[in-house]
Amino acid sequence: MCPVDWASGSRWSDNLKAMPPSSIVAFAKEFAGLHDCVRMHIGLPSPDSFPLASLTATNAPRPRLYGPTPISSPDSPGSSPGSDVRPKRDTHTSAGEGKLGSHTNVDDGVDGDMSGSGGFSIKALSTMSEAQQYNFTAGYAPLVDWCRATVSSVHEPPNGAEVCVTAGSTQAVAAVIQCLTDPGDFILCEEYTFAAFIETIFMPRKLVVLPVTMDSQGLLPEALEAACVRGAEQAAATGRRPPRVLYTIPSGQNPTGAVMGLARKHAIYAVAQKWDLVIIEDDAYWWLQYGDEQLRSSHTPGSPTTPDDMPGMRLPPSFLSLDTDSRVVRVDTFSKILGPGYRIGWLSGPAPLVDKVAQVVQGGSAGPCSLSMVVVSEMLSAWGPARFEGFLRQQQAMYRSRADAADAAARQYLSGKAEWAVPTAGMFVFVRLTCLPDVTPSLLGELRAQRVVAMPGRLFWADEAAQMRGDPCPLLRVTFGGLCEQDIHEGFRRLGAALTAAVATEKLLEAAL
Repeated sequence: MCPVDWASGSRWSDNLKAMPPSSIVAFAKEFAGLHDCVRMHIGLPSPDSFPLASLTATNAPRPRLYGPTPISSPDSPGSSPGSDVRPKRDTHTSAGEGKLGSHTNVDDGVDGDMSGSGGFSIKALSTMSEAQQYNFTAGYAPLVDWCRATVSSVHEPPNGAEVCVTAGSTQAVAAVIQCLTDPGDFILCEEYTFAAFIETIFMPRKLVVLPVTMDSQGLLPEALEAACVRGAEQAAATGRRPPRVLYTIPSGQNPTGAVMGLARKHAIYAVAQKWDLVIIEDDAYWWLQYGDEQLRSSHTPGSPTTPDDMPGMRLPPSFLSLDTDSRVVRVDTFSKILGPGYRIGWLSGPAPLVDKVAQVVQGGSAGPCSLSMVVVSEMLSAWGPARFEGFLRQQQAMYRSRADAADAAARQYLSGKAEWAVPTAGMFVFVRLTCLPDVTPSLLGELRAQRVVAMPGRLFWADEAAQMRGDPCPLLRVTFGGLCEQDIHEGFRRLGAALTAAVATEKLLEAAL
């Protein structure tokens, strides 16, 4: 028998063939192994923001490891053989009844708090059983309750919203796309958007991307209208369906850092109503908004940013808050506020769509990680609503300080060479070069020589036609979120030096022609 031929690619599905290698990973490999390199290219949350310093697990008694779990246990009083296939929790707020963070108490086997050196422990056998079991529902029930209560109190959706837990926002967006599109359909999105979703979700699905021009607030309503017209004309000429889905990152947009104002959201929503679009509101950085220009102007210059200066949960209205037509499905994630390693997010929107998404999630992965859901849920419950908001304010203050450090360093080292907007959310500065016509090979070489990495904007560019034409794209995404202020300063110093050297090289090349 001949060995299977994996090298030719003849066994790959059409779906896999349509998925290109990650352009971000490929770019990062060019800078791999550099010693003392300031890495400003990857949008990792800061480890300083992670809430847990340690995690202790206790083995179950030996009989439980080698035999079936008895249905009756001290943690499930009143249960009897055959009454249920899993132990029940002692106390548990039913769906829709709870208040923020009120779903677990000390009697449930969770004790301690998250202040100072405190923590929490999970002692109830029933809770640990659920943490190690499949979950064939919309998620671990207490966590679903927390998410539902949060959506209701923070966003106040006009028509209400159903909720399901997902394995982060990536799974949520992929599931929504699977529910709402077929191969060959159009997808509307910002002209610069999260590259991984283009490469791993849109392209394998064979979706036709319609990029929408942006400004400092993100999507332009008139540009969205024009894209809808263009899509409708293409649909009529090719027998496709007209555009029906808009994917947007409205807060701390990746890669631009843009934050969409309330008036702009109303205008975008009106276009969506006119063209009957479903809006996928992917708002990973919504929780990391740390103040507009008015808030900053009230801050005493030179004084440190404190959590008391931060908005906490008093954040601007979302698309879900405006959704009178049940056309918004909102994606949230714990990745940017607790940590990406938990792989937990949640989806909220119209019940029929959320139910279908939960079905897709269950079919694809048998649900998110039960252990992660239980740990996150019990941590939030141990905190309570006041401590959660306090933790959120700490996160916002930390990212605000780093954003201010990035802006100050950019002013010092990039003035006259580039333009940028002061970040008010998220962890990115989108730098437009004025000293070079593009991110040239000479600039990439100088970045490597200076041992600093920033991501070319071209990797996020959703305009395939412009890419094919080879149009210039003099943009860099600089990430400050995961760096201390000293490294932020040093990174911009090196970036400025690389730009100066690249300009000199370009002049020599021009003179040689």
